Parts: sequence; C-alpha cells; structure tokens
Amino acid sequence: MSARLLVALLLVLQCLQFTSACFPDDGSLVTVGEDTSVCLMLSRLEWGSHAGNSNSGEFHSVKAVLSADEFSVIKTRQSWTGVRYADDTAMLDLKISDDSDGNGLGVALGSLGMPSYQKAYRRVDDSATASSVTFPVLMAVIRVEEGKVMEITWDETCEWCSEDRCAANTYDYKGVGVLPESKSCFIPDEECVKAGTETQVSPDGNQITRVESKPECDLKVYVTWTGTDSKGFHFLSAATRFSRLGEAQVKSIVVP
Repeated sequence: MSARLLVALLLVLQCLQFTSACFPDDGSLVTVGEDTSVCLMLSRLEWGSHAGNSNSGEFHSVKAVLSADEFSVIKTRQSWTGVRYADDTAMLDLKISDDSDGNGLGVALGSLGMPSYQKAYRRVDDSATASSVTFPVLMAVIRVEEGKVMEITWDETCEWCSEDRCAANTYDYKGVGVLPESKSCFIPDEECVKAGTETQVSPDGNQITRVESKPECDLKVYVTWTGTDSKGFHFLSAATRFSRLGEAQVKSIVVP
C-alpha cells in the first residue's frame, strides 16, 4: 500500500470516528418531509494532525434534527467571545492558539455516519488580507441515493460579499486545503465586535478581554439536499443553494 493511500485512509477513519461520535450510521434512511439527524462539529482545523497527542480528539458537537429536503439553517448566537483566540471561550476549550498562520476553528457537518470536509469558521491567515477573520455563512449540500447519505459537500457562498472578501475555505482533517476549494465570504474579526461589550477578567492572573460578536458574524450553516430519498422521490431543495441564486436573493437570506 502506498504511503499516500495510507494517509488518505487514515484521514477517512479519523473523520468517520469524528462523525460517529455524534450521529453514527444506524441504518436509517432519508425520506422527503421526514426528520433526519445531522451534527455540526467544531474543532481545531488541524484536529487530525494530533493523533496520540493529549489535545487530540477534542471537539464540540451541535446536534440538530432537520426535515429532509427543506431549506434549513443551523445557527448560533454570539458565536465567539474574543478577538484574540486566547480570549475566546471555545478556542480555549479546544486549545486553539493564534500564534501561527493557518490556525483556526474548523466546522464539519455529519449525518448518519457520513462526514463532510471542514470549513474554517475562524482562521488566522494573512492571505485573506487580515490576520484573523471569520467566515460566518456556510452552505452544505447533502447528497442522498435511495435514502442513504452518500456525501456532504460545501457550496460556494461568496454571493453576498465583495470579491476581495472571498477566499478559499475547504480543508481536510489535518487543516490542509482541498479541491474543489469552495470559497466563502469573510469578515475581519475587528469588525465583528459589538461596540460597548468589552469586559476584562483575570483568571489565574492572566487578563482576558471578552466581547460579544455582532449578529452578522454568528455562525450560520445552511443545508440543502440532492439525489433521491428512500421512496425514489427526487430532492428539490438543491435549487436553492447559494451558487444558484442571484446576489440580491442571497443577501435577503443572510444579511441581518
């Protein structure tokens, strides 16, 4: 077996383990109009690089139940609490630091044992024209064949921002960019802070600056469906994926 193939298999095993911790494949089939379990998973972008490390395997999961073939959104409020990652609650819990390019908070979606690649929700990356940025709007497409979830991919979501705020944003579980790159809009973290919400705390003698994030920077993951359900009916909601809508339509959905 080649080294490249071995690495690919290890990554698949890692991300399947990652997904099954939330909603494993229990043999359930997807049917139009019926509830289907999905799981939003948050971890460090380099989650798969830390096998055997004391920090490996740490992630947060958000469980949701969506109606199959319905245009849906999973979202959070006040999704981050610090401009510096060392001040942010979720970043501290997941031991994510902001001391090097490429670090960040990854987002993956899983359903019935099938994981997506990761997207960055927050990322340190000078190539995005700012040292620390937030990608608040993501869109997943769940592909189903005869009711079985086969693949979860990410759609382009740059229809609501200017070209200079659109960047490649798709990663494997080692934090390496993958193709197709599926770009997303970003907002510099400094623009995400809700004015007048800064507070100072000093745990263990270390000063932390906590803030509230603006609604436009809260994490929002939209979901559509494609393929056929358990009864052979075709899903139709993929027609509403952002890459198939006009700029005005997308803005009417995602802009607060």
